[in-house]
Amino acid sequence: MTKITVFLNGTKISELPLDSTKEYTVGRGSASDVVLESREISRQHAKIIFEGDTWVCKVVSRSGRILVNGNEVESLSLVHGSIFCIPPFEIRFESTSGTESAIESSMVLVSGVQEQDLSDKTQTGAINLRAVLFRLNSKGEAIEEIELGKGLIEAGRSRTCQIKLNDEKASRKHFKMENDGKKITLTHLGATGESLINEISVKSQVLQSSDVIRIGNEKFNFEYLNTSFENLPVLAPEVAPSVEAPAVIRYAPEQMPAVWGGQLPSTERSRPSRKKKNSSSPFVIMSLAILAVFIFLALNSTPVKEDPERKIASATKGKNTDGGMSDEQQKFMEDTYNLAMSLYTTGKYDLAALEIEKILRQAPNYKDAKNIQALCQQALEIRKQKDESDRQQREQEVLSRKVNDILDECDKVLGQNRFADVANCVGRVSEMDPGNARGQALISAADEEIEKKERSKEAVAERLRRKAYALSVFNKGQAELAGKRYPAAIEIFEKVGQLAFNDTEGIKQKAKLGVQSAKQKIVESSDELFREGKAALDSKDYKNAIYKLAAALKIYPQNGDAKISKEKAESELHIELKNIYSESVIDEDLGNIETAKKKWKLIVEKSTTFDTYFEKAKIKLRKYEK
Repeated sequence: MTKITVFLNGTKISELPLDSTKEYTVGRGSASDVVLESREISRQHAKIIFEGDTWVCKVVSRSGRILVNGNEVESLSLVHGSIFCIPPFEIRFESTSGTESAIESSMVLVSGVQEQDLSDKTQTGAINLRAVLFRLNSKGEAIEEIELGKGLIEAGRSRTCQIKLNDEKASRKHFKMENDGKKITLTHLGATGESLINEISVKSQVLQSSDVIRIGNEKFNFEYLNTSFENLPVLAPEVAPSVEAPAVIRYAPEQMPAVWGGQLPSTERSRPSRKKKNSSSPFVIMSLAILAVFIFLALNSTPVKEDPERKIASATKGKNTDGGMSDEQQKFMEDTYNLAMSLYTTGKYDLAALEIEKILRQAPNYKDAKNIQALCQQALEIRKQKDESDRQQREQEVLSRKVNDILDECDKVLGQNRFADVANCVGRVSEMDPGNARGQALISAADEEIEKKERSKEAVAERLRRKAYALSVFNKGQAELAGKRYPAAIEIFEKVGQLAFNDTEGIKQKAKLGVQSAKQKIVESSDELFREGKAALDSKDYKNAIYKLAAALKIYPQNGDAKISKEKAESELHIELKNIYSESVIDEDLGNIETAKKKWKLIVEKSTTFDTYFEKAKIKLRKYEK
């Protein structure tokens, strides 16, 4: 089966099976096969088609974009497990036919390799992973390394935060990371701006290796590194921080960690050059020459131990094979490969994938590393599917126990001769287990007893009592309808339809008509408020328009016209307030404080409380009213 699943903020919102003979459009237009309701998305944003033997997603809008791991692409070939983003939505492609059998056959092949290559040095107990956060510059290059120790780490503009954020969209305390020794969880601290992981806004999420965290224009790359193969020099002195904070280590360009496959630029800011006095005297030139000779001799007489992974990066630069490596380099690659195979054998597929990634960064065609990487990804997907299946089975068992407990209660109700209540009791399980045989048998038994009772003298009195009660409930619904309390009227009329009584006067039909009338009144009331809000919008009374349209939506959330007009009113009000605020800031800068205060008061008067300029104006007024 081939399908795509759409998620918003981690929540599944839709799913669409794919037919290779059809072409699918993705966008916010109502005619799209996959409708994504967002202003940032074009009406026809992208297409998903089957070309040759591969599913492909292509951008068709000029302003459209698709993100994969934070990078924009115009076209993407889809394989099972592919995930891409059309912000703010995340889309997952799945094609499960034949996946599990392919994995099982491949795992047999890998087992044969492992028996020959594994050694005692590759046992899992030797693994020591280090969690690291790399701060990236505008070019995507790492400029700072932050080691994440155990405990709580906070990030924001506040001086008390261990990780300093300089972007204007960052809050004083924007997000926190908690390391419990098993995983690291990033939690958004309710700031105005968003916390994005791989361009998806999150509230709380466990970090995975290679995740990209973005706050405004600031980006960080999260990685798990294996300390068994790290020998990186520390340029910054190790100073125990006064609060529990991660250690920050900066690298010079020539001492960049090998896992990045490039050089880390120096984090030292360049100082403005000063005009120097003339220093070209013979004495200075001679001194510099002697100093250069000493430096040359020192460098050539002291051997420098080079990191194995860095040497491999140098040896394999521009090559696609692992040939030409020194013995030390080959040993490093072999140990890393064996470690990955050991992790794979013991079911630690995520850690195995990390080790394989190190190999592929240095030698893309080393042995069958690419195949092992694919097997790890497929095994993780199968494990995920199995976990989901187990979860569903557990939920079914819990549901079955709950249904049986309710039916046990219903059995007691039947034993107490409360026959009329049996149907309502069994109705509690109708949504959980429709057509439950035991429940139907209880209802049938209760119905037989009711029929016997109705043939008796008590049945006559019971029928009259039920009918009188139903009539009183119906009259109450009529009163709610007359008082324009339409939701309450609907609830009461629907209750009449659920009552069991001898309805010789068509009370249930009248109650049904009452429900229709109340719903029609709700739509009419919403439309009336919409017309008032639209008139206010046309007259540029934005605040009144927003409140009217919000009231229309509260009464009837499906009022599409009210929703569109409300968004328009909010947008136009925001633009007007922005212009007034910009003028007030200019007045403030020129010293015209009273004029600026009038404009801030005007903003407060014209704005709704949830517009950003309302709070900005309030802050300005508090500043000058102290």
